[in-house]
Amino acid sequence: MAETKRERRSIHRALHRVLGGNLQLRLVLAALFVGAASTWLFAELGEEIWFHEALVAIELRVLTWIEALRTLDGNAFFRLVTRFGDPLTVMAVVAVALAILALYRRYVEAAILAAGIVGSGAMVEAAKWLIHRERPPAAVAACIWACTGRAT
Repeated sequence: MAETKRERRSIHRALHRVLGGNLQLRLVLAALFVGAASTWLFAELGEEIWFHEALVAIELRVLTWIEALRTLDGNAFFRLVTRFGDPLTVMAVVAVALAILALYRRYVEAAILAAGIVGSGAMVEAAKWLIHRERPPAAVAACIWACTGRAT
């Protein structure tokens, strides 16, 4: 345990030398900047979808091009990968992770994980409600990149 604390101190000192000053403040400011930039980018993409501008206008052509590139082996692989995003799979993985965190009495991390999962689910449902996009035609909906029917 002492070695772990010593390692943490040396890492903290190294970051302090590189970043200087109050390390925690700088990390929080960096996280706020990344969050603001991500929010701005998401809002720009949402505006493109909402007003059906240039991005949506080329979507069908891009999806048709991707459709022409698909293979049976590629379909099987990406369907397997897509299964990892199923709600039941995510809930099972999160339940195991929460149990492990609780076992090691890492309650703060468990609460952050649970809040993140609930928050991301709420954001997905809110985006679906706001965007109201129809699913693409059947030929394009089978495309490996349009598994949800909303590629943009």
